[in-house]
Amino acid sequence: MGYVVAEFGTLALFSGFLALTAYERNRRARFFESLRAQLDKHASRVALIIFHVDFAVLLRDSVRSTFERMVHDSAHAALRATRFFERWLSRIVYTLRKRFAAQRAATHIAAPYESSPFVRAISDFKRELRNDRVQDPPSQENS
Repeated sequence: MGYVVAEFGTLALFSGFLALTAYERNRRARFFESLRAQLDKHASRVALIIFHVDFAVLLRDSVRSTFERMVHDSAHAALRATRFFERWLSRIVYTLRKRFAAQRAATHIAAPYESSPFVRAISDFKRELRNDRVQDPPSQENS
């Protein structure tokens, strides 16, 4: 039954098309002329694209650019996540350092730092040089 309906539908549409074209030819006027002109222009543009575009290259380029964009976006998201965790950990470290520095300062009295023998020798040498330096330069008298 469906086959018969499809056949009669096709015949009715084709007969309607022939009747419409005969009517337009006799009246020398087209129905919906501006709409049909736009449709013809669009159809010719689609036909030009279909016959002249290399779809394999277009598909390959589209897949490549989409993949590049996805990789860029994922790298950007990873960088933002890394920066977020860096700031979070920096705040934690700052808080802990501040807390333990305050505790250390409260519980420990600063002991004198014991320097190495080399540093003591250099310090003594510099002190001797400072002491040996003449405080007042001798005045030059012309006799």
